[in-house]
Amino acid sequence: MSSVQSTPNSSEERTTPRFQTIDEEVFANSSAHQTVFPPTAHDAQSRIHAALVQQEPEKQPSLFFPFCVLLLSASLMFTGLYKFVVPEMVEKFARNNLKPAELQLVNFQGVFANPNAAGLQQIGASPEISRALTSGELIFDFTSESRTFEKHGYTKSAQEWYIKTPTLGEEAILLTPAIALGLGLGAFSFAFMFLLSAVLPSNIGLLAALAERAIRQTRFTLAMQTGLSEEDLDVMRLSDAELLLLAKSESNRIESSFERLWNVVAGGKMSESDVRKFHPKMLQPSSYALFRAYCLQRMAEVLSPAIALRMQHLREVAAWSRQRVRLYAAWRFFMQEYFVPRFANVVSGMAYCGAAFLIVSVGLRGLRFIPASRPSVLLATISLECAFLLLLGITLAFQHEETSGIESLKRIEHGMNDVARLVQGVNPSVIERAFESAAKEHAASPEMQERISKNITNRVVAALQG
Repeated sequence: MSSVQSTPNSSEERTTPRFQTIDEEVFANSSAHQTVFPPTAHDAQSRIHAALVQQEPEKQPSLFFPFCVLLLSASLMFTGLYKFVVPEMVEKFARNNLKPAELQLVNFQGVFANPNAAGLQQIGASPEISRALTSGELIFDFTSESRTFEKHGYTKSAQEWYIKTPTLGEEAILLTPAIALGLGLGAFSFAFMFLLSAVLPSNIGLLAALAERAIRQTRFTLAMQTGLSEEDLDVMRLSDAELLLLAKSESNRIESSFERLWNVVAGGKMSESDVRKFHPKMLQPSSYALFRAYCLQRMAEVLSPAIALRMQHLREVAAWSRQRVRLYAAWRFFMQEYFVPRFANVVSGMAYCGAAFLIVSVGLRGLRFIPASRPSVLLATISLECAFLLLLGITLAFQHEETSGIESLKRIEHGMNDVARLVQGVNPSVIERAFESAAKEHAASPEMQERISKNITNRVVAALQG
């Protein structure tokens, strides 16, 4: 290490050793944040080793291509629904629910209308809709053709749907499907194809890529929170059948993982002697699943319920990792571990903004700025708010329950505020005597004495057994 700590002579021309260069870089980076004291040989060696073993961080796969694939597939689905499926569905709904029973409908090349006497004679010929063949009392036109009053008996553009029926009043209704249904169909197409992308490989499917990214992040977070290695977490994710199968070939791996898991959850009412007495070889392979379930339950008590719940989520998403057709497992894990923690507030804000647009559009309709015969904008805002509320409901459904922790923090905050109000203007010596008296009373309590006695006894027994 002399080459590391020695300083080269300015008069001599020689190459700076590689270790010294790395050490100087480490000191230069640290001096910007804290005072550097004269290092020992061990400290310098540790810094050099950390700098040498530092590797390039693993680059996560890009989401650009999966996102483009999702947009393309959602656009194709939207086009198919908009051009072929939705017009036929709306037409069947109108014919079955908006037609008065006493009126007859005739198909005039895709336009359903009530014929007059001349139109009844042309039923078998299927002629084009015209003013001379219809009574003008009942017309359902969901085609993409423009109509004129002189020729067809009513007026509409190629981008509109024409609905006239006594059930909805005397005035006809003109719908622009691109406005009235575009937002709802777009949201449905995007959500459906996004859910379906979990079946695809992660380099193509967006949900598959996001789910795998969330799995890697959750494994790393659990490793930091529990002290278990990611290999141990992979053992915890196995199904019961896979655990028994792995026990036949790699029993040592399972036993070492179980031992580390036991050391993590061996807290609370367990003494140090209980930890020393346990060994994974005491378990039978048929009891591995029960032991793992018990340790996961203990993890909620010893560490926190949030860690145990995250471990449970990691086990559940393993079903999707084995069989990609289990879409709900990937969707639930993505919502719980990725989407909800990041975008819950954004979704709430979107729902409020959608409600504001809906209120404005309804107000404009009430003021007659939006005619009753053209409700496309009103239907668009209703579908937009419906999509936002559905997303908000799904987000709340997958949100973790944390009310107990919030209530505890509120009680602590109230208690600290009470203490702060009491100590204002009080002599510091009085506060010191109050704390001293409270500490003596706590140490003299029967519960504290019993705990100290039990702790001393356990340590003596452990020392004798060791």
